[in-house]
Order: sequence, then structure tokens, then C-alpha cells
Amino acid sequence: MDERTVERFLRALHDGQDPARAGAQCGVTLLDATRWGASAEGHDALGALQHLARARVALVTARAKADAAHALLDIARDETSRETARKACVDLLKLEDAPREARATERDGLSRDEECAWLAALERVGSQNGRALQADSSAS
Repeated sequence: MDERTVERFLRALHDGQDPARAGAQCGVTLLDATRWGASAEGHDALGALQHLARARVALVTARAKADAAHALLDIARDETSRETARKACVDLLKLEDAPREARATERDGLSRDEECAWLAALERVGSQNGRALQADSSAS
């Protein structure tokens, strides 16, 4: 597959399409897509796409944990509900500083430069998705 077809195919997979449908959309047979996926280049690209998906999940999870921690802190400061505040404090103390997903990068063997490149790419994807979501909500 040429580079442009690979890009379209990976985008379709990233968007959640199954391989057969992604291949059909890109003018690639399932057999050709399978052969490409089994090649070193395809294996590396699909592995990188999986890593990107895991990293996105880790970022979303980390953001949600931060939001939850802020909410727990507000509850913990609430004088009117002492038992709920006490439980919130206990939950805050149990939170890990670095989620397991974020530490997985160390095990993946990425260099610092590769890690920075991934994070920069994720930020671009996140900001593009954020702008798209804002545009969608404004249009509604």
C-alpha cells in the first residue's frame, strides 16, 4: 500500500471502523490489508496506533481523576456532612500520584524524545477534537 492509502486506512481504523470496512473505504482488499498488517511496517504502524489509543485513554482517565479529586476536595471541606467529608478525605489519601497507565510508558521502552513526540501528537489530536466538539455543541 502506498503511504497515502496507509494514512487513510489507519485513520479509518482509528475512527473505529472494522478492517474490512476500512479497507473497502480506502480501496484495499482485506487480504492486502492483512498482508500489510503482517509486514514489519504495518506491524509497527498498528502497534503505534494501539499505543496512541492507550495513551489517549490514560490522558482521559488522568483528567477524570483530577476532576474527581477536585470534587472530593470540595466534599472534604464541607462542614455540614462530616461523615461524607471524612470518606472523601480517605479517598483523596488513597489516590495514586501517577496512574498506572502513565507509568506504562516506561515499560514500553520509549526514549524521552519519542515520549515527547507522542505527547505533542496527543495534544494536537486532543485540541483538534476539542475544537470539533465545541463547534458541534455551538451548532446544536
